[in-house]
Amino acid sequence: MLTPRSRIPRKYLLAGLIPLLLLYLGGKYVGRHPASIPSLVLHDMGIRIFEPTFMEREPGEELIDGFFSYQPISETKKILAGRGLTWTEAGTPPRPQRTGSVPPYDGYSITIGEYSHTGYSGKLMISFFNDRLSDIWFFPKDRDGYLKALMTVRKISFGKRDQFYTSRHIRVWYYTDGGGRRYVGWADTRLQEEEEAWIMRYS
Repeated sequence: MLTPRSRIPRKYLLAGLIPLLLLYLGGKYVGRHPASIPSLVLHDMGIRIFEPTFMEREPGEELIDGFFSYQPISETKKILAGRGLTWTEAGTPPRPQRTGSVPPYDGYSITIGEYSHTGYSGKLMISFFNDRLSDIWFFPKDRDGYLKALMTVRKISFGKRDQFYTSRHIRVWYYTDGGGRRYVGWADTRLQEEEEAWIMRYS
């Protein structure tokens, strides 16, 4: 038992806590940003204490029409069925992670051939990364008209940029893919960063 004279001075206790606090804060940063340089350096050094499993399910945020990021495939199908929609599926069904193995990289997509949003029809593609809804692409038949309607509903303007954020993590953008198809996309940047981090580590 420590006597009053043998107690550790407060300044030494504080000095000992500072490295632990920095380690904690650094670990939180690395865990939240798996594609960051510090995270990749630790991975290359074999330090895996802060490594993501690439299967974490964080609180989701809405992309459009009640579809939330991190939503599992099964729940998304229930929503679509409840709305009387038909769809096609492609990709690798989710698999459990095996201890000591490379984390899974399972991509899956659900495509609705005829979908309507803000009065415009087109094809909707919902993508998943390891059974978590990551992004949605809408291919409206009239993209220019759709963009105007979207900006009116959201009360925003793309301006000179081709993207904006509806919340902290949900990015919205418009683009033309390699096949000339024009679409508008919604994505959770957390899951986009996870996919990028997986590719940097294991591809």
